[in-house]
Amino acid sequence: MLPRSTAPTGSVSASTVAPVGLRNYHLPGDDEETAWLDLLLPFAGRLRLPHTSSRKKKAVCQCFRGPVAKPKPAVDVWLQCGLHFCTVPDGDVAPVPGRPFPTAAGDGRVWDFLPLRRDAPDGTRFFDVRVKPAWGDGTGAAAAVRKGVRAESGWVVEVSSPQSPPAFDPVTFVAENKGDAAEWERQLVMRAAPLSVVWQRALGRPTVGGSSAAGPSTRPWVGGARALSDAVNKLVGTGAPAALTGIVTAVMCDEIFNAVTSAGSCAAFVGGALATVVRVCAAAVTMRDFAEDLRCEAQSLSDVLGSHLLPAVISLDDAGSANAAILRNKVAVVAACLDVLVGRLLHLSVSKSAGLREAAIAGGRIEALSPVKEVEACRAAVAALQTTTALDVGTHHMKLTTDAARVAHDEYIEDAQALVAVPTMTDRIVAEWGDAHAAQPWCRLLKMVMREPPQSAAAMSACVVGALGMGGVGKTTVCKLVAQQVAKDNAGRQRYDNVYWVQLSQEVIEAKVIQYMVALATVECQKKVTAPSIPVAVDRLQCALAGKAVLVVVDDCWHDGLVEHFRSAVQHPQCGRCCLLFTTRLERIARRVAAADRVMQINPMEPAAGKDMLLAYARGTGSSASQPGGEDEDLALPELLKAAAGLPLALAVLGSLVRAEGWVKAAKLLRFALAQGACPESIQYPTLWACFGASSRELDAKGDLYVCLLNALCVVEKQELLPLSALSALWGTSDEDTDVHARHLADLALVTVRPATDGGDGLVLGLHDLVIDWVRGYRVSPPEQRQPYHQALLERYGSRLTGESPPLPSTGRSVGCRPWWLLSADGYIGQTLCRHLRAAGPALWRELVALLCDMRWIEVRVGHSGDTAVAYRADCRVSGVALLERVATILEGALGAAARLRIPAMQLMAFEVIARLQGASLAGGTERDVVEWLVQSARQYRRRPSITLLASSRLSLHQEVSILYGHPCEVTCSCVVRQSTGRNLVVSGSDDGTLRVWDADRGECVAVLNGHSCSVSCVCVVEVGGGGDGVDCGCKVQRVVSGSDDHTLRVWDADRGECVAVLKGHSDKVMCVCVVEVGGGGDGGGSGGKVQRVVSGSADHMLRVWDAGRGECVAVLEGHSHWVRCVCVVEVGGGGVGGGGGGKAQRVVSGSRDRTLRVWDAGHGECVAVLKGHRDTVTCVCVVEVGVGGDGGGGGGKVQRVVSGSADHTLRVWDAGHGECVAVMKGHSHWVTCVCVVEVDVGGDGGGGGGMVQRVVSGSAHHTLRVWDAGHGECVAELKGHSDLVRCVGVVEVSGGGDGGVGGGKVQRVVSGSRDRTLRVWDADRGECVAVLKGHSDKVMCVCVVEVGGGGDGGGSGGKVQRVVSGSADHTLRVWDAGRGECVGENLGNSGWVTCVCVVEVGGGGDGGGGGGKVQRVVSGSDDHTLRVWDADRGECLAVLKGHRDTVTCVCVAEVGGVGDGGGGGGKVQRVVSGSADHTLRVWDAGRGECVGEHLGHSGWVTCVCVVEVGGGGDMQRVVSGSADRTLRVWDAGRGECVAVMKGHSRSVTCVCVVEVGVGGDGGGGGGKVQRVVSGSADHMLRVWDAGHGECVAVLKGHRDTVTCVCVVEVGGGGDGGGGGGKVQRVVSGSADHMLRVWDADRGECVAVLKGHSSPVTCVCVVEVGGGGDGGGGGGKVQRVVSGSADHTLRVWEASADGTFMKGPVWSLPARIEELSVLPARVGSLLCVCSPVVVLVDTLVGECSPLAFPFGVRTARAYAPGRVVFGGAQRVDFAHLHLV
Repeated sequence: MLPRSTAPTGSVSASTVAPVGLRNYHLPGDDEETAWLDLLLPFAGRLRLPHTSSRKKKAVCQCFRGPVAKPKPAVDVWLQCGLHFCTVPDGDVAPVPGRPFPTAAGDGRVWDFLPLRRDAPDGTRFFDVRVKPAWGDGTGAAAAVRKGVRAESGWVVEVSSPQSPPAFDPVTFVAENKGDAAEWERQLVMRAAPLSVVWQRALGRPTVGGSSAAGPSTRPWVGGARALSDAVNKLVGTGAPAALTGIVTAVMCDEIFNAVTSAGSCAAFVGGALATVVRVCAAAVTMRDFAEDLRCEAQSLSDVLGSHLLPAVISLDDAGSANAAILRNKVAVVAACLDVLVGRLLHLSVSKSAGLREAAIAGGRIEALSPVKEVEACRAAVAALQTTTALDVGTHHMKLTTDAARVAHDEYIEDAQALVAVPTMTDRIVAEWGDAHAAQPWCRLLKMVMREPPQSAAAMSACVVGALGMGGVGKTTVCKLVAQQVAKDNAGRQRYDNVYWVQLSQEVIEAKVIQYMVALATVECQKKVTAPSIPVAVDRLQCALAGKAVLVVVDDCWHDGLVEHFRSAVQHPQCGRCCLLFTTRLERIARRVAAADRVMQINPMEPAAGKDMLLAYARGTGSSASQPGGEDEDLALPELLKAAAGLPLALAVLGSLVRAEGWVKAAKLLRFALAQGACPESIQYPTLWACFGASSRELDAKGDLYVCLLNALCVVEKQELLPLSALSALWGTSDEDTDVHARHLADLALVTVRPATDGGDGLVLGLHDLVIDWVRGYRVSPPEQRQPYHQALLERYGSRLTGESPPLPSTGRSVGCRPWWLLSADGYIGQTLCRHLRAAGPALWRELVALLCDMRWIEVRVGHSGDTAVAYRADCRVSGVALLERVATILEGALGAAARLRIPAMQLMAFEVIARLQGASLAGGTERDVVEWLVQSARQYRRRPSITLLASSRLSLHQEVSILYGHPCEVTCSCVVRQSTGRNLVVSGSDDGTLRVWDADRGECVAVLNGHSCSVSCVCVVEVGGGGDGVDCGCKVQRVVSGSDDHTLRVWDADRGECVAVLKGHSDKVMCVCVVEVGGGGDGGGSGGKVQRVVSGSADHMLRVWDAGRGECVAVLEGHSHWVRCVCVVEVGGGGVGGGGGGKAQRVVSGSRDRTLRVWDAGHGECVAVLKGHRDTVTCVCVVEVGVGGDGGGGGGKVQRVVSGSADHTLRVWDAGHGECVAVMKGHSHWVTCVCVVEVDVGGDGGGGGGMVQRVVSGSAHHTLRVWDAGHGECVAELKGHSDLVRCVGVVEVSGGGDGGVGGGKVQRVVSGSRDRTLRVWDADRGECVAVLKGHSDKVMCVCVVEVGGGGDGGGSGGKVQRVVSGSADHTLRVWDAGRGECVGENLGNSGWVTCVCVVEVGGGGDGGGGGGKVQRVVSGSDDHTLRVWDADRGECLAVLKGHRDTVTCVCVAEVGGVGDGGGGGGKVQRVVSGSADHTLRVWDAGRGECVGEHLGHSGWVTCVCVVEVGGGGDMQRVVSGSADRTLRVWDAGRGECVAVMKGHSRSVTCVCVVEVGVGGDGGGGGGKVQRVVSGSADHMLRVWDAGHGECVAVLKGHRDTVTCVCVVEVGGGGDGGGGGGKVQRVVSGSADHMLRVWDADRGECVAVLKGHSSPVTCVCVVEVGGGGDGGGGGGKVQRVVSGSADHTLRVWEASADGTFMKGPVWSLPARIEELSVLPARVGSLLCVCSPVVVLVDTLVGECSPLAFPFGVRTARAYAPGRVVFGGAQRVDFAHLHLV
């Protein structure tokens, strides 16, 4: 036996080993793959030991193997991670190289082992090899003969230690001949090569400081490290072998070699070497002959190899990194240590004596290095690689990332610069800038632009200049001249840093505006800027322009809102030196956006300037004076100038025509065109079309080609630019011919051509708006004539697609749509495809519909619009299919939910499309096809695992017209403001302190109003004078007024998105606001003298009256002694208080927490009446008209009454003029929360001529609304339906059509919003709910009504329709069509959060059933105090179990006797037992929906409940409940009695479970098992209870914080449930101390501590996996513990056969893990609730996948194979679970 080194293998002192130069390792060549593979296999052979009388053995050998016997001369030697050799008897079969070690079982061999460490990277050797003749030279042989000793034949192979002192005694073998000895020497030297040398060769470069000892490489290793690591991982993942003796063969298969051979044989060798290390360490863990501590250390080493060694190998790809050489050397050193360790483990596995020796060393009986310490040293060395690896990988990745980012960054900036670059001008434009030309428009405009801003910092404001003029007068040309002059002139460069160009159009969409703003910000910041919406883009642009001097030219503005965004950006105080120059044809926009002195009217050119321009184009020189004119010019010039009428476009066209055809022919063509007179009467300059016609006749004369080319341009929209690829597709010509034709048209000035923005050789073609009008109006007039051009364009683009329309995977058939999503982006077709398909005729319109129903197209469009549905919704509007707009709303909701839940968006969109469309009731035809196609397409995006909702749980179509996302907090209030253009906008206030302005028709946010520093509490709209109050009514404009918790009000210009005044004065939060009219010269002033004032109520007990136009407080109204909660305006009249001349006057009425209302004269700032009567807070107030000849009404007229609602449950009707209560309306049983007024037709009930009367509608905290006749003080209807507090009400007009409407006219409906997350639409006349609007995921906070639209959308003659807009605590607003709302039966379930779920069996033919059989029911508990019983097959709610008075916290199922507890012949029946925060438990008969027992006893929350079997002869079940009162109670559920109270815990009981313990134990018959209850507590302990006797039998101490969860796992045994060493149960507890502990409940001991989590353990469960095959025989099943934590991780702990636990896979999940539920039909799988997401985890294959489900989930449970139930906020959903 060889002496063993006492030095650690992994650390050899440099002082004891002298480094020498790298030796020649004789490694194979790159192409010698067989030789490299042989190096990974053992080299073996039979040698002889030299003749000697005896061998010196160490004491350890004598101790364990007895007296030393004379060694046999024959020895088998194996070279693999060291030398393994043993003596063999004569006649034994000699070993063969490349074969695995022989099996150690039963052969009785004694093996010796010599560890041989690889050389160090610096050349240090740890063993030497020498070959010589057996007896030296001939002299030695002769001496032996003289001494009578037989001379040794053969050649000696000697392995020795070069260390001082030697690490081991020399080992000498004798080979038969010199060749064999040389081969052994070569094998030993090759296996001494450090891995760094091999890697260096694979990388194709020499080592640091010299050439590679491995020789040059012919195949450099490119990407080999990644392939190597993947191969090793793959091989290691195949599972460890049963014994180490087979490891070499298992590792050295051809699979790994083939996997890496493409990178070179060197890389394959490295992969094999590392695979050997990793697999041997993994296999060592399973060796039963190894000591426990050695197995544990091997497990730890195996873990760290995967986490640290393989990442280090991957990083070796970066050969140029500064740390690469260091890292290669470190990995090589560690690999050498591991090599030695692997050799030792192999030796231990084949040698029993070695195992005994190592056990003695490990036990300390022999002074030597423990194998445990050796493994530990290797693990530490591998772990130490992490620092270097991280440094190297970080450097490498940083370099790659930086390089890639720099390239992408540069490309992004280049694209942005190209987008906003000033267009080039043709050299034929004449522009003189001298003083003599100061009257020219370009000179005048330049002067405006160059004007310096004021020097005062406080007054500095960017200038805004507008260029106004009709189409064709040259606005764009003038602005281009100005922009170029500013860019190149010295004065311009001093005034401005940069000049940019933004090209808008009449059809521009907001996405394009965002693109331009982002591009401007990117170029200015020189870094990538993004923005999801216009308000954000404005903010980004403001930041980019801060402190800069930039000229931004915005051309062709048709929408004042869009140009306002640019103005907002440049007019920020920090952008004072910037300037916005815009062009428009609309005077309204010009005067609105720019100051009067900054708008320049651009008129047709003066004759002299027009002549110069025409001559410049005619002569093609850029100057009118380059050539003298001739006679033809003199004759034709006046005629041409007259026709051009000073329009630059016409001058350019005619001048180009002259240059092409000459003066005479050009005049002739013009006269012919004028004679035709084809110009429409509406055009302002009729001769313009004649100029176009004259130019086109020159083209027509060239043949049909140019006729077709020009006519084909009819498909182009205004301001669209056609790149070369699109133009070639449109014309059907090659790129070369297209370039020629385009430039010919440009020579005639009919089109413009400029270089492509990508810097290539291509071009971009554009057309003037008026040219497009002419082509469409004259050449290709009817839309039907344009269809062939659209079809041809699509056909040519379609030919570029790869293949035909691919079939949908689910059906194998196509929906008749070409794969347009595969088209490469060219900047044109992707944005215009849907428009072309729609315009190409009915056949392609159907293809458009099919395209919009393909999820692949949806994915592309969602990506184009920044992960929103904006682009897709625009496509849907093009199609004209109403159902597709509802699909766009589905996508909006899914995208919002995906972002909130962090679920892949496409999967969630596919789920919602399927879930909402499959059960939709449709009209048929196209809608039916849309549903079929969409559902088919969505199925291909449904990734497994996935779910399909049962029929009863299916989601309905979204009823929202659109969903408005933007606010990050609750929406608190809303109102509607009218733009100056007449369009209505919705304004919403939020807890985020902002207001947002929405275009409800388009579903877009058009402005964000920032200013408030706290929550916005209220909003209203006031009219102020355009030039001051009191001016002509035509100049009135509307302003939004908002009140906030920051004590201020703000006045906003919603059009411009600006705050125009801040109203300060209140000393506490503003709670309400309204608008009142007061007399201009006093209250009740003369005709036309009324002005509007804002009145605000505050928590400072006061109201204030404000002049919003001037931003002043004009009156303070004091009198209330508590908060002012509500305010309204009422008209009082006749000879009433303050009324002059019998006229009406408006009074403000305020309600307060002081229980009173007060009537105020806002004009004089006086309180004119105090209305007393309520006994609690006045919560709401409104005004209703009552009476005919009634109270206070004169001449049969109506009078207004104030109606107030109160927390005293009543409403009161008040005569504000006389200060009297005229009626008290009682009926509500809770707070009145809101009130409104609706008109109904009662057929003459108090109404005159038409029967329309007003009714008051009040909402209550008791979930109901009531309709009141305020004139008589009676309740005429109660509206029931909401399941929670009614928070807000409004009134909307919908089309009659028989529903109460007169002659199909409009009727009013009440809309209520509730805390139950729904809105309901009510017919107040009939007292019926006509629609339920569902969609919000949190309480509805406010509602308002906006008028939108037209275009036949349900409207009358004007086409306007009203929409309901609701704001919610879910941060969204939703736009609803109340007229189309349906009473959908979506099965939401509980009205609160579902807290727990269980499954119970009830009798099919009666509870305790007979022939009817058993059926399953799902029971859900909720914080709404109820339980619900569900039909698990159909997912329908069968019963609501009421009785608890607080949250249901836990639920379980217990069996009770059919006839008495434990009854005889009658069978057992199952009962549901629920625990509640009301301190009680209740027993329910789920079949009949009845409570059959109430258990009283606990004095705190019931926190947990379980069922345990107790009893002797026949097992009985008892319910055990744990409580916050520190006790557990045992209940007989059948008789409803508490049979035991178990005390011991000092704090709340948090969890319970049941474990089987003992043999022949307490109460167990026949030596069987008995069940014990285990409880965990906040006192850090667990207790084991004998529930039968109510005693604590063990206290389990060890945790240092609250025990949060507990479960039971089976471990050990020789087979599942087998006798003699069978399975035993262990308790696993999780704690807030971040640990799990495994307990032997029978002995009361902790048997394992499981560490790994970094936050409290929240849940734990057990999954079963097949031991020897799933459900198989001998191997049985094994169990794994799975734990979830607040650190967002899920960990698996492997339970081994001997009861120990090892770390398994770890998953990082999106949120705190709340609950785990095992899937019984899927071995090793479970549902993990990371609220609000559910993740399916497969512990067998190591995968976790979030389930695409759009609602937040609190609990999830598998209740049958393939069936799951989800409980969430007011929802219980049942689904099929698809796993494969």
